[in-house]
Amino acid sequence: MAGFCAANAQNKSKLTDDQKLEVLHERLKGNGPKFQTLYALMNIYERKKNNAKACEYAEQAAALAQNSDELRLCGHGLIRLGYNKKAMQLFRKAAEIDPKNPSCYIDQSYVSREMKDYPTALSAASKAVELAPNMIEAFYHRSHTYLAMNRPADAKRDLERIIALKGKKDKFLYLTLGLAEVQMGDTKSAEKHLKKALELDNSMMDPHQLLANMYERAGRYEEAIHEFDEWIRLQSDDSEGNAKVLLRRADSEVHNGQPVDSILSLTSATKLCPISIHYYLRANHLIREGRWEAAERDCTTAIAIAPTPEVRILKLRADCYRKLDRPEEAVKDLTACIKLKPEGDLFQRRYKVLVSQGKNEEALQDINEAIKLRGKTGDYYFLRGEVLNKLGEHQKALKDYDLAIQLEPTDERFPTARDRTYELLNASRKKQP
Repeated sequence: MAGFCAANAQNKSKLTDDQKLEVLHERLKGNGPKFQTLYALMNIYERKKNNAKACEYAEQAAALAQNSDELRLCGHGLIRLGYNKKAMQLFRKAAEIDPKNPSCYIDQSYVSREMKDYPTALSAASKAVELAPNMIEAFYHRSHTYLAMNRPADAKRDLERIIALKGKKDKFLYLTLGLAEVQMGDTKSAEKHLKKALELDNSMMDPHQLLANMYERAGRYEEAIHEFDEWIRLQSDDSEGNAKVLLRRADSEVHNGQPVDSILSLTSATKLCPISIHYYLRANHLIREGRWEAAERDCTTAIAIAPTPEVRILKLRADCYRKLDRPEEAVKDLTACIKLKPEGDLFQRRYKVLVSQGKNEEALQDINEAIKLRGKTGDYYFLRGEVLNKLGEHQKALKDYDLAIQLEPTDERFPTARDRTYELLNASRKKQP
């Protein structure tokens, strides 16, 4: 007989979900208990990802619930299905049936927090604590609500209460306590508790992330680099995520005096996620190292793969072309920039390239546009004075130098240029018959 029962159970377990649905629907037609059948139907439709149908059976089951536990069970199913408001209605009904049951209020706290209704979540969690002053789960939910409400000191108090109740080390508690202390700005305590979490389980990624952020903000770049490495190790299957961490590691390496390592980090990021911004960022780092040709290649790749033209990349490549003595290409890129976004800075940049080519008339037009767009700045009037001098317009140049001095009287270039122009005028007068 025992062998027959075991074989029968094994046969039932081999049924497909569709076959189970047929059996359950037949069972609904009979006189047996309906709650378990409806709840089982909810679970099957949930597995089949038919959430609307699963919700329908969850509500039918809840209507037949005999106690608060059965209502809560249906509510948990509705949360999984994404129907938080409907779940909340069941949890409230459960609390009405069983008002001394702290679990009813813990459920309300959780679902309210999911809906970002933090005052309700806090009220429900506090009710659970009131009913069960030694219930760890009640303090746990209230501490997380406090964190969501940016009340880390209150969260820390509840977490310390949990540690006292548990009487044993818990990696998640130390992690959450560290998070609360980060929010409080108590970085020393946060570091201690996050490291305790890692002592218990070094495979946890969250403590490494929090420590990396803390060290980075504090300028402790060598320690930040180590935490970034651990972060990358633990999310090894996330190429895009790792690329972002590598960018941050590269910045820390620059601050830590490791420019070559920063370029290697950016190269790794580019391999993992070859998008325009990564090539652009590596170009910036290459320029810091004086590697202008390599930077120009990265800019060219960034421009080629960018979904739309970007001024910052074209501008950076123009800088590379200027440094590599390729003025025609620099002018071409700056002209493209101006078409996209006509700004004073771009006209000024093109002005300088045109002056280097001896195209002074065109340069004058650009600096005039820059002044129109940017307004009165000493530097722009100085630059216009320079090109006017090259065109032999010394009197006009003097007026621009005077304007530059009025706007920025501490810049020594302006009176020097004015004195030089007076010398040019005096020299030209002496040559006159």
